[in-house]
Amino acid sequence: MPSSLLLLLLLLLPFIFSTATLVSESDPHLVEYLPGYQGPLPFTLETGYVGVGDSQQIQLFYYFVESQTDVANHPLILWLTGGPGCSALSALVFEIGPFSFDQSHTHSASDIPLLRLNPYSWTNVASIIFLDSPVGTGFSYATTHDGYNSNDTLQSSHIYQFLTKWLINHPNFRTTPLYIAGDSYAGQIVPIVVQQILTGNEAQLVPKMNLKGYIIGNPSTVGDKRKNSQVEYLHRVSLISDELYQLAKVSCDGEYVNVDATNIKCLRVLAAIEEVTSSIYEAHILEPKCLYVSPKPPEKVSAYKKLLESVHVDSFLLGEHQVSNSFCRNQNYLASYNWADNIQVQKALNIREGTIDHWVRCNQSLAYTTDYQTGGVGYHQNFTNKYLQVLVYSGDQDSTIPYIGTLEWVEELKVPTAEEWRPWFVDGQVAGYVTEFGSFPYQYHLVFATIKMTQSLLLLLLLLLLMLLTYTAISEERGPHVVNYLPGYQGHLPFTLETGYVGVGESEEVQLFYYFVESETDVATDPLMLWLTGGPGCSAFSGLVFEIGPFTFDYARSDSESGIPILQLNPYSWTKVASIIFLDSPVGTGFSYATTYDGYYSSDTLQSSHIYQFLTKWLMNHPKFGTTPLYIAGDSYAGQIVPIVVQQILTGNEAGLVQKMNLKGYIIGNPSAVGNKNKNAQIQYLHRVSLISDELYRVTTSINDPHILEPKCLYVSPKPPTKVPTHKTRLKDDHVSSFVLGERQVRNSFCRGTIDHWVRCNKSLAYTNDYQTGVVGYHQNFTNKYLQVLVYSGDQDNAIPYIGTLEWIKELKVPTAEEWRPWFVDGQVAGYVTEFGSFPYQYHLVYTTIKGAGHTAPEYKPRECLAMIQRWLELSPL
Repeated sequence: MPSSLLLLLLLLLPFIFSTATLVSESDPHLVEYLPGYQGPLPFTLETGYVGVGDSQQIQLFYYFVESQTDVANHPLILWLTGGPGCSALSALVFEIGPFSFDQSHTHSASDIPLLRLNPYSWTNVASIIFLDSPVGTGFSYATTHDGYNSNDTLQSSHIYQFLTKWLINHPNFRTTPLYIAGDSYAGQIVPIVVQQILTGNEAQLVPKMNLKGYIIGNPSTVGDKRKNSQVEYLHRVSLISDELYQLAKVSCDGEYVNVDATNIKCLRVLAAIEEVTSSIYEAHILEPKCLYVSPKPPEKVSAYKKLLESVHVDSFLLGEHQVSNSFCRNQNYLASYNWADNIQVQKALNIREGTIDHWVRCNQSLAYTTDYQTGGVGYHQNFTNKYLQVLVYSGDQDSTIPYIGTLEWVEELKVPTAEEWRPWFVDGQVAGYVTEFGSFPYQYHLVFATIKMTQSLLLLLLLLLLMLLTYTAISEERGPHVVNYLPGYQGHLPFTLETGYVGVGESEEVQLFYYFVESETDVATDPLMLWLTGGPGCSAFSGLVFEIGPFTFDYARSDSESGIPILQLNPYSWTKVASIIFLDSPVGTGFSYATTYDGYYSSDTLQSSHIYQFLTKWLMNHPKFGTTPLYIAGDSYAGQIVPIVVQQILTGNEAGLVQKMNLKGYIIGNPSAVGNKNKNAQIQYLHRVSLISDELYRVTTSINDPHILEPKCLYVSPKPPTKVPTHKTRLKDDHVSSFVLGERQVRNSFCRGTIDHWVRCNKSLAYTNDYQTGVVGYHQNFTNKYLQVLVYSGDQDNAIPYIGTLEWIKELKVPTAEEWRPWFVDGQVAGYVTEFGSFPYQYHLVYTTIKGAGHTAPEYKPRECLAMIQRWLELSPL
């Protein structure tokens, strides 16, 4: 098969490389207004034709809708409607497109049906090309009589030619992640097109397509063999009796398609089954059966069907005698005839005059041959060694292509089961059932899901699409992983610790590792915090054991030269008041890694984008935290990153993305916010604390900048020590952590095989600081948002002195709500605090120092810092 496809592609080379001609043929047209919709369209709609075939005698018509939220970052989907012969307009207005017909305000055949926006459109998460294919479908046409002859192979070839030319004419989308999608009969066509793209990419044809996967819904994949599963399905849903089903199994021996003409008993049983189910609407067994206006009518009405589809049916179908008070899905389709066949609509869509007589939703008179009657499962089998994400979904009330038959061929691919059959939920209700297939490391990952009967079907499909487009293949196998025991800690952990990976980047080449600790007090009501350690390149483990996490090292019992350092609980952990995700970011930090060499390159901008992707995926995989109050937090260099991530969350929320985050505020400690300008504050700070005179600036070379009162030690080598040091210094902390996470037994508790040696702070990152002047502008933008902000500084830190931090805060020009004052813990001054904002607080910023603390304040003053965060989260004065 691949060799024949390669030959076909080579024959297409003249068409692929004739770019100068192609641009003029496609004649894209921007549609700003549409009859039936009041005002300008609130999304970008383009229509056009692309010529394909030997002499471009076939003109394929398309509708293209750009993503309504983030066209730069969202993927591109090519959508193929079933049939064969059903128009792309059917998907555009009845399935996944941005508008639908307003049936309540469409009165008669003389009115142009009204359009309304579809809140569940897939264009909320992707840009979509809706293609009228094969030729003779919708507004697609041929310039010759022979051009109307088509089949599965020819249609697939034409679609590949179309996509090649379309991408050449739309260079902005050439590197956009691409998915091929479709439902019903398109389940035959999608895998053939996917194979042609893979073959073309391997042959280095231009343009190379950034294919990420494919999506097929209720797919016709096994040809006529689907009828074998229909009988079982009809029995499962109680449409045929146990006796009739058993009789069919015995008489037909499980074969209901190619029945021996001499097997009279089997033929009679099948006739009986057809008779008792003839009044059932096959496409949705719980809905009424109506006169045919859909792709697959019962054979008994085939003549009537051809009449309906071959004549100008508007007035005939929309006559008052056809209107019923009871719901009939096919009646929904009638509006499409009045709308699409209207001359004003066709002018708005830039339809070429005289190319079709009358528009029909599904053209049943195509000159079309099904040349893959046995189905396309072989293609899917070939894909199992490719890097593809696959979504297969089935409505569980469809007896035309029952889900049990689809699941059967999926299981026959022999891909390992990654997740067993389980329910999935929307708004707390079961939306369907899902199972997943793949193995680590995922190169091929298939999600199969059923869609349970619901009035919000499009919402469910939208959410299911998001599961695919933002799915983290490797992370879901490697994590989440619940850690119940850890070397160095005696007994079962008294809190919930989860670790895992989440794939980010264009092809999930970056794998970010995380530790997640649920609140030790009240996980249901306490907020969720994402903690970013500074550096850049310092591991989340540093925050976990040295700053705000639930355990620390017991130095008194960790003196053995050969033993694993002992862990003890931290009574001042911030997990007493919040659930916290500790993230190894950027890539190359801690246990995070990349699957490609180029994947290790990062920067402030790229790291922030990866963190936002991580959080989006993590929340989708942890739905119970979807509405939990969220805070983004970090210290040191993370002060550069936190506000960028906060801005991305705000932007995503304002754009109406499905994974809306309940962001309440952010927290930054001893933050690097003004870039290299920190040096200006350092000189003033050193003079304030009497460390230098104007003449003796050289003294600063022997000062420990992170804490001026502690000894300055040599920087810790990335190579783990061979034994645990016994002397207590900050250097010892580094040695112990390197020793612990260098131990194979400990690393296997979290991860395995992805890094050579763990280091607390990776100083060899391929990292670019592209915000050298700082991020104060972000904080300025936030002053008109509903955000709670906490900024704290250890007052013994010369790396980022508190006076410089307070200076940029005052430059925000937010009114002072409370003057500088001391705050107390156990009757002792813990630091000094001032507050900014006005009542009622829209933006409220608390700035505080922690007395006696250094650069990573919770490491030096854990009790005071826990009191600080607890009071602040409770909106109480410090």
